[in-house]
Amino acid sequence: MAVENINPVFFLESIGSLAIVLGLIIAYRKRGVTFAVLVVSAVSYFLAIGLKSVIQHFTLGSMDATFGYSSIPTALYLGAQTAVLEVFGAYLFALYFRNHIRQKNAQAYGLSLAFWENGILLGILPLISLVADYLIIASGPSSLSSLVSGELHKSSPGLFLGTFQALPYVGYSVLERISSLLMHFSWGFLVVSAVTFRKRLYVAIAVPMGFVDSIVPFAGILGLPLTEAVFFIIGLVALFVALVVRKNIEENNKIGGNVENTVGPK
Repeated sequence: MAVENINPVFFLESIGSLAIVLGLIIAYRKRGVTFAVLVVSAVSYFLAIGLKSVIQHFTLGSMDATFGYSSIPTALYLGAQTAVLEVFGAYLFALYFRNHIRQKNAQAYGLSLAFWENGILLGILPLISLVADYLIIASGPSSLSSLVSGELHKSSPGLFLGTFQALPYVGYSVLERISSLLMHFSWGFLVVSAVTFRKRLYVAIAVPMGFVDSIVPFAGILGLPLTEAVFFIIGLVALFVALVVRKNIEENNKIGGNVENTVGPK
């Protein structure tokens, strides 16, 4: 008896996420994407994610038991972790490696942070896992293929939806990755600008962007379409703020010459 397999349309989630950020990284290869930027952003991002995982392992259960998962305290708890560990952490790394990450790398730094999340952690790694499961199930009737299919039916039943049912979920997933890209790009640009021009205001603007993750506990209440719409709108607002700061920097450069060279980081 044939075992039902994963709908391969779900491969598009990871492929789409990877394609978008990888395309931008390639496009920016002559506009500030350097080996140093990629390495520093990788260490900053994965260290933050690792610390978040450890913190949540020991404390999320208590927060859920005390306040409930879909609650304001839990929302602030999750948002604060992203704000401090990811955003402020990215600033500290940019500050420490300020000789390797200059203002010309500001946009590339933000894109690189997005690349590690959307291209690697939520792009190629899930794709490899999904393809492996698909191939195991497709290999034919066996105890292993039945086991994998059975486990996936329990943990991720949506993977077996028909194509027309699955496409909206794929679309929302890709939209979420675009929203994530906008957020990482924006706060990455701002924290490098804060280092270059010694503007703590830019850090103060960037850090609250991390509270976008405060929406996560309410996703079940809001529903998928509204949740993704809110994420996207916040991403657009973050991008708008970053572009306003960039315009201000460019105007100051025209008035005062090359501000990066005259002021310099400290």
